[in-house]
Amino acid sequence: MVFVHFPLGMHRFAVQAAQAAECASARGRFANFIDVVYAKQDSLGMKSWGSYAHEAGIADTASITRCARDPLPVKRVEAGRELALRWELHGTPTVIINGRRYQYPPVKEEIDQAIDQLLKNQPE
Repeated sequence: MVFVHFPLGMHRFAVQAAQAAECASARGRFANFIDVVYAKQDSLGMKSWGSYAHEAGIADTASITRCARDPLPVKRVEAGRELALRWELHGTPTVIINGRRYQYPPVKEEIDQAIDQLLKNQPE
């Protein structure tokens, strides 16, 4: 599974959230940070990035806040945006399994079916 950033312009805090997630990734806490941000997305803009970092188990919360607000683009975030535009994606989340794009995140049965199909097509 690959997580690709695609911060949409209509979401005021999307770029900062993506940048903060990459800063968390550098500290080995990407998944934790993303989980906290998604769980508390209704608080974006009301809570500091440091508070999200703290809940994700990152001790140096000030560095996450600085990183999120850094005006310089983060390579991985920009690369994700370019990839999404090249694939003509229009929203998030977008799920692609072996080239098949799902308009909405697939349910477990769809994922299981896609994995089974992939495994059937693998050489032994």
